[in-house]
Amino acid sequence: MNYRPEIDGLRAVAVLPIVFFHAGFHWIPGGFIGVDIFFVISGYLIGSIIMGDIAADRFTFRNFYQRRIRRIVPALLVVLLFTLAVGYLVLLPDEYAALAKSTLAALTFMPNIYFWAEASTYFGLDISTQPLLHTWSLGIEEQFYIFLPFLLLLVHKLRAAPMAMLIAVLAVLSFYCNLAFMPTDPKFSFYMLPARAWELLAGVLLVPLLQRAPLLSHAPRHRHLAQALSLAGVALCVAPMFLLNESSAFPGVNALYPVLGAALIIYATRQPGTWAGQALASRLPVAIGKISYSLYLWHWPVAVYAKLRWPASDWVPLAVIAFSLLAATLTYHLVEERYRLRGNRKRPAASLKELAALAAIVAVALGTVLLAGGAPGRVPAAAWAAAGEPADSGIPDNCVALVEGTQFGTRLCQLGAADAAPSFALWGDSHANALAPALHQAASTLGVSGVLLQGSGCRPLLGVYRSGKTECREFNAAAARYLDAHPAISRVYLAGYWRVPLMGFGYDNSHFMIMDDLTTRRSAQENAAVFRRGLQRTSAALPGRTLVLVEDVPEVGRQFGKSVANHFVRQGWLGTPPDTDKAYRPPQDGYARLFRSIVDEAAATMDYLAIQPHLCDNGRCPLLRDGRLMYEDGDHLSLFGSLTLAPVFVADLRQTLPE
Repeated sequence: MNYRPEIDGLRAVAVLPIVFFHAGFHWIPGGFIGVDIFFVISGYLIGSIIMGDIAADRFTFRNFYQRRIRRIVPALLVVLLFTLAVGYLVLLPDEYAALAKSTLAALTFMPNIYFWAEASTYFGLDISTQPLLHTWSLGIEEQFYIFLPFLLLLVHKLRAAPMAMLIAVLAVLSFYCNLAFMPTDPKFSFYMLPARAWELLAGVLLVPLLQRAPLLSHAPRHRHLAQALSLAGVALCVAPMFLLNESSAFPGVNALYPVLGAALIIYATRQPGTWAGQALASRLPVAIGKISYSLYLWHWPVAVYAKLRWPASDWVPLAVIAFSLLAATLTYHLVEERYRLRGNRKRPAASLKELAALAAIVAVALGTVLLAGGAPGRVPAAAWAAAGEPADSGIPDNCVALVEGTQFGTRLCQLGAADAAPSFALWGDSHANALAPALHQAASTLGVSGVLLQGSGCRPLLGVYRSGKTECREFNAAAARYLDAHPAISRVYLAGYWRVPLMGFGYDNSHFMIMDDLTTRRSAQENAAVFRRGLQRTSAALPGRTLVLVEDVPEVGRQFGKSVANHFVRQGWLGTPPDTDKAYRPPQDGYARLFRSIVDEAAATMDYLAIQPHLCDNGRCPLLRDGRLMYEDGDHLSLFGSLTLAPVFVADLRQTLPE
């Protein structure tokens, strides 16, 4: 195919916003859409190569895949080796072991599947310790390259339908898949090929369209049309970079804008003389476009490591840009060109052997990390003191399964005095489990006993479940049956991660849609109605009991990420200044008002136990108290944090004692 410098320039438009966004420049909050522009470019270029070779009767799978390997793998291996080496110096054992797993996923062309399965959202705060998260997009492209040649060859040989029509139908189906999964599994829409293929197919579709209507006439109407289309394309690519942000639903409909914009630019700039084409074909954009692949590979691990090592330094964003550009330039000239240039055919076997040797080194390195369990010996014992103990260690080891044969955790545990009959119950999810040590200590102090009824991810809302996941409905029904069979339990604490089902998303922007048998549509607004109905059913199922709705703990992950403990452990390990004044400030997103309205509605049938006033002061919730960490992770109390609430439960349980 003929070289088009404006497409290299478009690569620069794609990669620079991504790099600025990840480096930490807040003036471009939607810079992540550069990946979608890359997808369109890739689809167009690969589609052009395959269709051109098929038309010339010179296509072979061996040649195609060998060229893809030479283009993608060498620079990737260099960055993987760097990432593993520096991770030894910066990452904690659990993070380092996770890095090894994601390295294996990248080597096997499945990083997108790995990150989808590992429950990491692209915009979640817990991604700040995953240096290879950005390779998800390579997984999408590599998987697309596997299927596209077979598809185009089949259509060419059968000639059953015009190629453009078939590509358009597949693109529409993929776009529908993207929209269909957004409400229920947005991670699937983001990470998986079926929901992303439409973006690459949009680029492939340009190939037959340009063959039929290339807009290469010098007629004024064609020049004006090309000018208008290219400028519209620029607007569609650039505007979302500033109008979207990490809270925007994505990909969904929002991905349509950069995809359509990139397609318009590629289509219209074939016409000579467009302003956009001339700007993109100028020297600087083309130079950046040539190193864009290496720049994309380098920028994210560099940003992750720099922010972990120097978390409070204002110079980090500029340093990330400078180092990434330097590393990308060297990698392009010393690695990419070495394996991609035709002159290298003089020693093709030697080049492939070098590549295989480098891949073997990376494989041995990641295998060593996995076998060593992340090399925990690197971190001195004194640094681990900041991590604290998990709340689970604060309750007796006397638990049994409440629901047998389930694929998720359900537990029935005794709390408090071992020789007393249970008089109270704590019913809820993992947040209830984190409060259990406080109740256990309070009950032991008063000489009373109770039980913990806990199901992972299950709020105590009868009849409420998630689409395709009915385990929580089964657990809550079993909990209600247990309480009905034990009338001596007079006080029932209802505790849970209330924010997620009420707001419809978590602090990592993961969507959380709940439903019941009355649900006709799924939305964040409907979540509140389902929540209210579930709470009413719980209340109605326990007549004659005192129900206590327990306020949830502050969700510090919204500001500090999932691995809150790791943040403080790393400071002790690397000697960075300790964040002793770190504190959480609840966001003003409407949750407090919505939860308060539910508390007011339930006041006739339930008591309410506020716990945040005992964890926070004037809206400021410290992560450390007396030098000890209050949280195990972004939304669960540590054992120490839980035990600070024991006096609250002592005061509340005293109401159940005889005068």
